[in-house]
Amino acid sequence: MDFWNLGDGKGRVDFAKVLSKKVAGGAAELTVRQNHLDLKAPESERLAIEEDLRIKVKPADKGRYMVDYTTTIFTKIPGGILLDDYRYGGGIGFRATELWGDANSSILTSEGKDRKDADGSNAKWIIVKGKTADVSGQSGILFLSHNTNKSHPEPLRVWPIGQYKGEGNVFIEFCPIRHESWEIQPNERYSLKYRLIVFDGDLTAEEAEAYWRAFVK
Repeated sequence: MDFWNLGDGKGRVDFAKVLSKKVAGGAAELTVRQNHLDLKAPESERLAIEEDLRIKVKPADKGRYMVDYTTTIFTKIPGGILLDDYRYGGGIGFRATELWGDANSSILTSEGKDRKDADGSNAKWIIVKGKTADVSGQSGILFLSHNTNKSHPEPLRVWPIGQYKGEGNVFIEFCPIRHESWEIQPNERYSLKYRLIVFDGDLTAEEAEAYWRAFVK
């Protein structure tokens, strides 16, 4: 089953409803239900996976802001669902602006890896940054993986240097099924938690580690 390539007509992800929304204490929070539909089921179209996606945004220190991203999935199919191991399958993924490429962007993982060797490695966090119109000349996002997530520290999918001729080729993903499949048992809830720190200028590895420790404490 493929819920991503819509042209194949095998599956689709639909917004179902807003579960909650609120603004308080300088933070905004939204939780929605998304339905992952199997369009090729033997009998008829059927609901394969239900996902509750929660996004919370609030200010952070140094003029930065914080985004908490939590996805919880479950299925009612009696036999459950097997998510096969594959190089894509988040988690959370990020494809940057088409203006970022080999020459004006970079990544750094918690294990000290960059675009030369990060793909397929495991990490607690990853910094993605590149050239922007900010007065500092660059902006970026720090992605944090919670230590309760499956396969933590999580495997990464990172497009390497030279992909797409070195232009518009910045993509990173925390991919818990990168190296092993995942059995989703019926009527059990599985959550993946991430935090993003969005910044202008620079963000150091030491700061990234401190943000991660605050996230998981």
